[in-house]
Amino acid sequence: MVIKYRGVWMTFHRWLGIVLGIIIAVLGVSGSILVFEQEIDAALNPKLLRVETSGNFQSFGAIVAAAVDAHPGWQARYLQRHGDDPQTSVMVMLRDESTSEKQVFINPYTLAVLGERSGMSAIALVRHIHGELLMGEPVGSTIVGVFSFLCVAFFTAGILLWWPAKGSLRRALTLSGNAEPKRMMRELHNVFGAWPAVFFLLASITVPPLVWMGSGQAPQPPNSAGPTRAERPTSPLPDAAAPPQPLTWDQAAAFAASEAPGQYVGLILRQEGPRGIYMVRFWPAGETAVSKQSNIIMPLAGGRIIRVQRPAPFTPASIYKTEFAANIHSGAILGVPGRLVMFAAGLFLPVLFVTGLLMWWLGRRRNVA
Repeated sequence: MVIKYRGVWMTFHRWLGIVLGIIIAVLGVSGSILVFEQEIDAALNPKLLRVETSGNFQSFGAIVAAAVDAHPGWQARYLQRHGDDPQTSVMVMLRDESTSEKQVFINPYTLAVLGERSGMSAIALVRHIHGELLMGEPVGSTIVGVFSFLCVAFFTAGILLWWPAKGSLRRALTLSGNAEPKRMMRELHNVFGAWPAVFFLLASITVPPLVWMGSGQAPQPPNSAGPTRAERPTSPLPDAAAPPQPLTWDQAAAFAASEAPGQYVGLILRQEGPRGIYMVRFWPAGETAVSKQSNIIMPLAGGRIIRVQRPAPFTPASIYKTEFAANIHSGAILGVPGRLVMFAAGLFLPVLFVTGLLMWWLGRRRNVA
């Protein structure tokens, strides 16, 4: 295919790749790690994340108390389960007065402390690299969001420059085996860029909804009470005649469970303060995808539901919604096969950077000679 202004596209693609290619490569590798972050974390830290089932699953309050008792002066921010596998530990995130965070892993059957690590674990560090280039919020995420538009143009230019003439598609998708260095680099660059090109574009297009419309993490207190529901029976809430008291972790989970029958609790966030809230996050059995979660938000003192966020059906506009954008970005929307494709695509980006850089260097050396 002959494209108009080919020289302009070539110059844009080449120099953006040379100047910013290392960032693209780093984002690609970090993204590949995050596609399977839970599996990688579990494989690297089995003593923290895996337990043997023994007896009954203890209450959420008892699990939180075990973590807090081991670290006096720290407060529980939230507890989290990575799936409903009965052999999975429960992580309690603690925070001190200086807002330093610590992850404490609890055996939910024996209440034994399995271990702890900084809130900035290796996986968390990778997440910060991928989401904000270690620049913090909101500067880093804003830069990543703007960078994603450049990536869309960058990958589009690459597709246009690669697009083969009629009848030569097969040749453009394979390696000829020619040992001439520049041609070999060009073929490697084309093949490693052409096969996952659509996935490169999808990963770039879904960045803005993630960085500017929410990250799928625990929300801040709502600015207004929003739509309310009728008062529920006081059980399991505190006595309605007494002054309002904060719900316990288990009361919050039980109160929210009526909005997600048959689902398991994956996260309970407790946010203190005048506008304190509980947020309880549920998933259907066997699910961990962001687009499958339900969030039930209530005041810290309970008595009513502030907001219920349920999974929405997928539509073409869903690509702009945080939940679906996250699953498209990671490939999880297609299950394990989709995640594997995105994992491979991320690892291809360093190959594209190296082969593109070598093509430019070999071309310059030839011109000088």
